[in-house]
Amino acid sequence: MSAPGRLDAAISRPVAIATSALMLLILTAWSISLVTSRGLSSPVLIWSVCAAGVLMAMGAVGRFERFAALLLVGSAVLPLTTREKNVRTAFLLIGIPWVALFVGRAWTDIGRITLYSVGDDWHMYQSAAYRIFLNGYWIQGGSPTFYFQPLYRWVAGTLHVLFGDSSVGETYWDAACLLAAALTCFAIVKRLSGFRWAAVAAALTLVTFTISPIWHLIGRGLSEITGVGWMSLAALFLMRARCGRPTAALVAGACAVMMFYTRLNHLLLAGFLLAWLLPVRAASGWTDLWSGVRRARRAPAAIYVITIATGVTLFAAHTWWYAGRFSVVYGTSFAVQQSGLRLTTIASPAVWSKIGEALGAQLSMREPPAFDPRSMLVVAGAVLSLLALAQVPYLNRLPASLALVTIGAVAGSFFAHTHEYPGRMSVHVVPFAVGMSVCALSRLFRGRTHDNVRPVGTAPFIAT
Repeated sequence: MSAPGRLDAAISRPVAIATSALMLLILTAWSISLVTSRGLSSPVLIWSVCAAGVLMAMGAVGRFERFAALLLVGSAVLPLTTREKNVRTAFLLIGIPWVALFVGRAWTDIGRITLYSVGDDWHMYQSAAYRIFLNGYWIQGGSPTFYFQPLYRWVAGTLHVLFGDSSVGETYWDAACLLAAALTCFAIVKRLSGFRWAAVAAALTLVTFTISPIWHLIGRGLSEITGVGWMSLAALFLMRARCGRPTAALVAGACAVMMFYTRLNHLLLAGFLLAWLLPVRAASGWTDLWSGVRRARRAPAAIYVITIATGVTLFAAHTWWYAGRFSVVYGTSFAVQQSGLRLTTIASPAVWSKIGEALGAQLSMREPPAFDPRSMLVVAGAVLSLLALAQVPYLNRLPASLALVTIGAVAGSFFAHTHEYPGRMSVHVVPFAVGMSVCALSRLFRGRTHDNVRPVGTAPFIAT
């Protein structure tokens, strides 16, 4: 790199203006194309514009912004045609206002450098990103081993290339990843309880993100929310792979590998995500669950597993090349964050005390763990999932795939947990746990509906 010259100084402002004008032109053209090609109804357009304006104003003013997502629950009562009840409409009703909230919130951060702290995760990611992008350590990653999580350092560097030195890029990126999690929750619940309950689930997922300590992680430059984004993509593509699409299974495996690289503690979750290859309406009862397993396609599962195994092997090979050890955990923080659970310690009260504290912190989203009404939907979803898989009568009619993935999201706490940054170990649990809670509520309030969970042996499975 060299110091800017006269030409750089002369063209910097025109280029900046041209870039902004081009972005506005693209957004305007996209908006016009969306409205004209999709034939959207007036309620959808009016809600999207008005809600985006209100949430953007709340974000810019900085008052009651943490409660802004509660307004999105109202999208569930809008009069919509059957054709409009899809993910695209959910994005317009919930996604655009959500993004607008963070555009308003981060407006004053544009062009400003924020130094959050020194010597912690954020600082280490920024330092590693500097070494990668400016010093050329593209494959090494800025350090021989990854005591701090691997992939986010490349993400941070890319965001700074696109958005400059400010942290506004991290804010936009985190908001997009959380929105992906909410839309994943929407896609799951829609298949089980219909569009309106799905809209409620997506909105409550975002509400849980904003009113809980997770709010303080948004834009903070940490890796957890990025991991949730990759997790959401893996889940969505696995649901597509259920129909036997090998390409979707391959993409799902690649996204799961990216999730693992972003947060190494998500390796166990990557295995549980295979549950999305089950028929979506398969109940948690043993008979229905086994019937669903037998009906699941084997080829997508094999492609997904092979892709993940390849990714894990490459990670271990990276450690061997730069540190001389073919290992997934060597040089990472697992040594200081592990619970100590092994076959030889399975009866140790001290180990189970650590695990209990880790689970309590993960579900309550607080450090140290304590009762918090803001985590009510997360706790309820996890408990319902456990009871459903434990074959409790009536509750074992809840969807098996959602119950398995919810349990898989908390299973990592049996082996490792970190107590820094309250809520960081809970982000990936929220969309699945909230989805399970809303599914249970829909069954409680609506009783039998056309798309309730039914035994897969008595009802045809239609992939959507």
